[in-house]
Amino acid sequence: WPIAVIFSFGANGQATIAAMPLLIGTLGLVGLLLPWRWVTHRAELRGLSDALKVVHLSDLHIGPYFTQKQLERLALDIEKRSPDLVVITGDFLTQTTLRRYQPVLEFVSRLTHKGLKVVSCLGNHDLASAGPLTKDLEIAGSAVLRNRGQTLQAGGNSLWISGVDYFSGIQSEAQYSDAFKAGQPSENLPELLLCHDPRGFRFLPEDRDCLMLSGHLHGGQIGLEALGINWNLLTPFGFFNPGWHRNGQAQMFLHAGTGTYGFPARIGTRTEAVVIELSPQTK
Repeated sequence: WPIAVIFSFGANGQATIAAMPLLIGTLGLVGLLLPWRWVTHRAELRGLSDALKVVHLSDLHIGPYFTQKQLERLALDIEKRSPDLVVITGDFLTQTTLRRYQPVLEFVSRLTHKGLKVVSCLGNHDLASAGPLTKDLEIAGSAVLRNRGQTLQAGGNSLWISGVDYFSGIQSEAQYSDAFKAGQPSENLPELLLCHDPRGFRFLPEDRDCLMLSGHLHGGQIGLEALGINWNLLTPFGFFNPGWHRNGQAQMFLHAGTGTYGFPARIGTRTEAVVIELSPQTK
């Protein structure tokens, strides 16, 4: 409907131009005020012996636009869904919370004290505080996987779960490749791979039979999802759209982000918290 409103002015182009800032501002405010939506996806994963329910969060960006009160509500939402595993694919922080992230620790601690398993990787906005943040998250009860993997029991399954850091620059392809090798399974187990940056999927060998979980792009923050069109501002530049992608045996789910940062709004796209219901592969 936003596009219909914009073009309904017909020949009165001046009215259109004058109205657009108000329209965009209104849509942005609505996008900021709306809570995250819960979305459920279903997929198969090789090697599972039983069903596995995963809550996937990404890009919380705790700060002025994602407060402690919102984290408390999110924790309650998660508890109601009783997942076998909670994964957080990075960007806990913003520039203003690099040293003041106690609400994140309380959020993780609340989940783990309820008996939930939490596993995380770091995003680009976390790297400036990577050392202390990793230590503090682990004290709160989350495993933080930085270019390594480990076995995990969840939902009646033995899993291999690995995680890699965020890399950028001309050496990033080699860095991602090395990190993926460092986190390769030591046993023939079903694998979840946490990688904040979906660009890493391009460097993941296509015979790596795993599910990679990513975030980072915030669904473009401005898009046409509200109209049922899988397009956003980043689509023309070759970036992955939110949702499912496959390359050979490797598959990726790209999260649209639970929080927001920078331009503090969503237009035509929503923040989300995701439940992924995994089942044993049937073929």
